[in-house]
This record gives sequence, C-alpha cells and structure tokens, in this order.
Amino acid sequence: MAEYSHAGGPSHFARAVECVYSFHSRIRQWTHYALPLSLWRVTAGMLLSVLVAAPVGLAIGGSKQLDRIFSPIIYLLYPIPKVVFVPVVLLFLGIGDVAKITLIFLILFFQIVVLVRDQSGWTSSTVDSKFT
Repeated sequence: MAEYSHAGGPSHFARAVECVYSFHSRIRQWTHYALPLSLWRVTAGMLLSVLVAAPVGLAIGGSKQLDRIFSPIIYLLYPIPKVVFVPVVLLFLGIGDVAKITLIFLILFFQIVVLVRDQSGWTSSTVDSKFT
C-alpha cells in the first residue's frame, strides 16, 4: 500500500496518509471513551459550582454583615490564578475524577459568587434611580 521513493523507503505522501489514518483512528477511540468522560467532569464541576456559589452569592449580596465578613476573603482569592491550586488539589485528592471536578469547581466558584453577589444587591429602586 505504501509508495516507495527513489531511495527505497516510503514516500512522504505515503507517510502523510498513514499519519492521517492513525490520527483518525485515535480520534474515533477518543470520542467513544474520553469525550463523554470529559463532558461528565465538566458538567459535574459546573453544576456543583452553580449549586453552591449562587446561594452563597445571594446570601452575601443580601446581607451587609456577611458582605463585610466575606468580601476581603473573596477579593483575596478571586484574582489568584486557579492553576496555583493544581498541586494542592492533586496532593490531597490524587489524580482521579474528584480532583478534576474540584478544580473546575474552584475555577468557576469565585466568578459566580462575585457575579451573583454584585447583582443581588440591586433592587427595583436602584434600577429606577440609574435609568432616570
């Protein structure tokens, strides 16, 4: 099946075709196993972060006292790149699904808390005063 060049080895075209065929077969294997597993991890991490962070953000945004207590912590941890947590999470949770879901949770948690907290403090009078 391979074409041979003048030097006696497979031609560049035959190597390229073989490479594309190998890549295609690996992609088919990946889509049957790794893709559903990755989608499950991402979905679980996103769902957990929304289920935990939205009520936390609503509570912090609705209470001045909770806002004063938790705002310094949030402002301290929010700008830290979440890749910094990778060694800590891997050390404590290993390399399994729980660690990967936890990292996705941490990446989204602070963003959702800040977004919901900022928006939950708005009342109809605040909106009316901004647009009049």
